[in-house]
Amino acid sequence: MCEAIDKLASANGLKRSAMVEELLVLALGQQETELASTFLMPRLEGILTGLFDRHLRDLRLVMVHAALESSIASRLTLFKYKEDNGYDVHQLSSLRDQAYKAATRNLGRKGVRDADLQDE
Repeated sequence: MCEAIDKLASANGLKRSAMVEELLVLALGQQETELASTFLMPRLEGILTGLFDRHLRDLRLVMVHAALESSIASRLTLFKYKEDNGYDVHQLSSLRDQAYKAATRNLGRKGVRDADLQDE
């Protein structure tokens, strides 16, 4: 099939991709719109799903790095607060727990459930 497309492309002075596009336009022009969408839409959906999956996998790595940096920053802030205010370990833990509860309540108001916050 590629050889046939390449022959047509070179005979018409086009690149392969341009020839494929021309052939698709020609073929679709002869089809009913509904028939064309019947075989093209599932293929298009598959291509888009693959692209979104790949993009979201890339975002996962960014999200992991952001969570790690955030965790480090919050720990450093807590230890700095402990040193500046003379807190002991129990007071520091209590402060961290209060901050966690406040953040959880805030997320709850935005529709995040407790089960979504639990480690699996």
